[in-house]
Amino acid sequence: MGRSPTSTRRGVAAVVMVVLLLALNLIIIGMVLGGARDQDLTVRRLETVRAFYAAEAGVNMAVREVMVGRDEDGDGGTGTISDDGDGGTDPAFGAARVQVTMSVDAGQTTLTSEGRAGQADRRLEVTFAGSSDLADASGLLASYFIDDGWPSRLDDIDWAAAPDATGIVSQLNWPQTSDATPFWFGGPYMNYGAEFTGNILIDHNGSWRFYTYSDDGSKLWIDGIEVVNNDGLHSMREREGRITLAAGEHEIMVRFFEHSGVHGLIASWRGPGRRGKEIIPAEAFSH
Repeated sequence: MGRSPTSTRRGVAAVVMVVLLLALNLIIIGMVLGGARDQDLTVRRLETVRAFYAAEAGVNMAVREVMVGRDEDGDGGTGTISDDGDGGTDPAFGAARVQVTMSVDAGQTTLTSEGRAGQADRRLEVTFAGSSDLADASGLLASYFIDDGWPSRLDDIDWAAAPDATGIVSQLNWPQTSDATPFWFGGPYMNYGAEFTGNILIDHNGSWRFYTYSDDGSKLWIDGIEVVNNDGLHSMREREGRITLAAGEHEIMVRFFEHSGVHGLIASWRGPGRRGKEIIPAEAFSH
């Protein structure tokens, strides 16, 4: 006995429905898996970005330590960040962490910053000439003092206090700049004092002239003798002084303060064997 046309049509319809349901399930599964893959890629991208920015922040932190000559994060080293073997204390930037190590080779310093976020790891390296060790670096020792009392002369700064920042400078050569530019990295742009100490190499016996060009006040001493007095509140102004020196190394100290507004400081010299007045070169300074 054969099937009726109606039964046959019902059977075909049922099969078609099953196929459609299977196809729909496959589409839904594909969408779910695709969404999961997209979500996974998004998470990875976010982790990569976080790791990169953490590494960049770590470099900035380490460079600041080198510039001010101080261990800011307390890991026992200047120019390193969380290089103390304890990963749990690494600085955190949201879900990211960072560690910066430092190496010195052939007169070059390399900072290596590793940012980590989830499974992402990004590394940045910065290399610059010279040593980050204050004992090995050439130039003058710099001590910076923040003063909230609106100083109007050098004696208004408490030079006996612990400095707010320290570092090394190769020259005293800061042309006049705007009142929105800090005098040192991370420092203020007004109400501060700066002291520079070390040695200056005199290459010929004779009479030497020294100059400070500053806004606001400044003074310069050689072997404890005040040579240039350019103190007080004023715009960029130059004052000079003369001293007789023997060839060789002599102690030098320069103090400078800023009240408010634009600021700048330049120290120059003129002496035997020199063509004329010039900014004191970096090779003349040591400490």
